[in-house]
Amino acid sequence: MKRSIIFVFVMILSISSAWADDWTPITPPNSPDARQGHSMVTLPDGRIMLFGGEGYQGELKDDLFTYDANGWNNVVPANDPPPKRKEHQAWTMGSKMFVYGGYGETGALDDMWTYDTGSNEWEEPVIGSYPPARSGHTTIPQSDGSILILGGQDSAGENLEDFWRYSSGSFQQLESCPKAYSNHIAHNAYMMGQEYLLVFGEPGIIAYYQFSNGTWGVTSGGPPLTGYACSAVVQNAQGQDVIFIFGGQTATGESDVVYEYNTGSGELTQRAELMPQPTANSAIALLDTQQAQCLKHSPLLRQTGTSTREQYNISGLLFGGLSDSIPNNNTYTFTPISPPDTITVVSPMDSVFADSVMMIWNPAEPWQATHYQLQVASDSAMTIFLADTIVTDTSYLVKELINNTDYWWQVRGYNAGGWGPYNDPVHFFVNFVVSIDDNPHQNKFYLYQNNPNPFNSSTTISFYGTTNSHELSQINIFNIKGQKIRTFYCHPELVEGSVTWDGKDENNNSIPSGVYFYKMETDNFSEIRKCVLLK
Repeated sequence: MKRSIIFVFVMILSISSAWADDWTPITPPNSPDARQGHSMVTLPDGRIMLFGGEGYQGELKDDLFTYDANGWNNVVPANDPPPKRKEHQAWTMGSKMFVYGGYGETGALDDMWTYDTGSNEWEEPVIGSYPPARSGHTTIPQSDGSILILGGQDSAGENLEDFWRYSSGSFQQLESCPKAYSNHIAHNAYMMGQEYLLVFGEPGIIAYYQFSNGTWGVTSGGPPLTGYACSAVVQNAQGQDVIFIFGGQTATGESDVVYEYNTGSGELTQRAELMPQPTANSAIALLDTQQAQCLKHSPLLRQTGTSTREQYNISGLLFGGLSDSIPNNNTYTFTPISPPDTITVVSPMDSVFADSVMMIWNPAEPWQATHYQLQVASDSAMTIFLADTIVTDTSYLVKELINNTDYWWQVRGYNAGGWGPYNDPVHFFVNFVVSIDDNPHQNKFYLYQNNPNPFNSSTTISFYGTTNSHELSQINIFNIKGQKIRTFYCHPELVEGSVTWDGKDENNNSIPSGVYFYKMETDNFSEIRKCVLLK
């Protein structure tokens, strides 16, 4: 029975924020001229090598640059370089950079060249016949040292669907792809215990090649791009291959979106943070890694996160490309931040003695969050919501709770890396006394907002109580991590009372500026409010 692959498309809408941890613009010295359609590879010694491309006035290039900690450096080879070109492919093998095909001054090219970093020389390998000339193709390095070559555009401007393997100086033609592609991206991926080649080159479509039986298939689930993206495949902390897709061309122009395609789940998601500018036909390569390969369209790169909380442990360098249809020489580093970890909730966690409650949780750690999503439901499966809201604070007042009712709540954080996981739903029970007396304060307590708020040296916390309950009440002060720092005990027969907090802890030590919470508790009443200390 033929197996089918199911791909799931999941778009997470971006929330506008000032978060900027994914991308950093840099201005290294000796930057290459503005260009597009160039190639970049990472050499075994960690340097990045750039070759060719098309300049601002449409001129093709054959120059060579390296990038290291000191910036860009122009490399002058000991012999003549290959013909000028753009939209070629490059990869590394040992000390050599390979360059294949591309668009030259006379049209599509079918040649292959190597640059040896040791001898500083270019060489054209002596081999037999080549596949038809092409540009905008993909090359996919394999673990056995061979190279797969897919598609591209021929000398007549027609997209190609042919598929080749290059190994030991010769080419072998494989079964053609069911779709013709150019300026696409392709990557090896392991899914369901099988190795596949995934091809992204048509909006919303993924072509896939199964290595075990040498057959092709087509499914939905790709990004809405028409081509000209650059990409990389990495491993997350769970050992799943994740394909990063940067920029590219859409039906309306260049894209500034970064997509992640998780081959384990078949999900395509959009990273929260956009690229610094819309970019197409640029190149990206990894910084400081021994295993890096070419990141221009078709690398095979495996970097694993160092913990279950850090999804990725990579840093890339993006250079050049088209923005507003104009080549540029901008340089950026890309270091993807991980989503927030599971949030620790503070309160409520047991019973609530009022028809409203302040939901409080700790800030996201170790990676901060720009937003939080809070959900309060009347069922443990979290399907019947009383509240489902997105906030920027670490607290939220939920009103109109129903007496004698069970509730559950959960919260998750959001940053440039996307949404983190929800905490396990926390249960609380609402049980408050409803009086038939017209006086709303009869037989119950009420906690007022402190005054002044924010405060500098001291603030007054007032409350209303009953004279016949004889309940001993106390007001506890907590920091934002839920740690108790001060306790005030109140006389049980006070009708109205107040305490003054001087911004110090139990040991009379001054505490730093920040957000704090005060909670009033009796045998049958509990309420929390927030205050701000500014020094």
